[in-house]
Amino acid sequence: MSSATDGRAETGASRIYRVLRDDILSLRMAPGAMVDEPALAERFGVSRSPVREALVRLSADGLIVAPDNRSSAVAAFDVRDLSALFVALDLLQRATTRLAARNPSPDEIERLISLNRVLAEPRTQESIDAVVEANHQFHVAVAEAAKNRYLATYSARTLDESRRLLHLYYRALGPGTENFGEIIDEHAAIIDAIQRRDMDAAEQIAGRHCAQFQKRVVQIIAPAEPLSVSVDHLAGQSATKVRMGRIPGKK
Repeated sequence: MSSATDGRAETGASRIYRVLRDDILSLRMAPGAMVDEPALAERFGVSRSPVREALVRLSADGLIVAPDNRSSAVAAFDVRDLSALFVALDLLQRATTRLAARNPSPDEIERLISLNRVLAEPRTQESIDAVVEANHQFHVAVAEAAKNRYLATYSARTLDESRRLLHLYYRALGPGTENFGEIIDEHAAIIDAIQRRDMDAAEQIAGRHCAQFQKRVVQIIAPAEPLSVSVDHLAGQSATKVRMGRIPGKK
């Protein structure tokens, strides 16, 4: 096979990987859904080889599973992972927000303000993708303002892995709920602390913001006992999985 053909195959696999990853993280491909390789090959107008290559990469990301070594499926959301994810988010967001307040530039402050304005725009179910993306970009921008490429890299990856939770959360809330206002206010408080270069306040606010996110997600995942479920409780549910195929409260 020629190098040109190899290049085309790699480009095709990369494109398929990127599109399918976005579909999975945005819940357009439901957790637990079976993956049809022939259908994907037809969708992207390629042979099955680049599709398989993309699926291997998605499997390495933990987004695709093949429990019987034959049929691939979108990974269900395992509640056992929540505790570890929440701990990582808390540590990274407190650290990056603190460092972002050390010496922020005017451009960095303006970028944060602009991203928070996007969240303040009227929301409908059709705009959930844009809302999640703006929220994601806001926290990525905070991490980049920390001016530490290692923290920024790990933060971006951890935030990316939490996108399915964000989609679940925003879809369950629906448009026009007071929680949107709370999130916008929390972001504004983070911006204010960074702008004032108050590192202690920035870290504390980021910690409270992350704790609120944890609480909201737990309430949605376990609506029957929203006040008693904790991260420790979730960590103890060793066999529990949330497929997120149907949003709680939605028909």
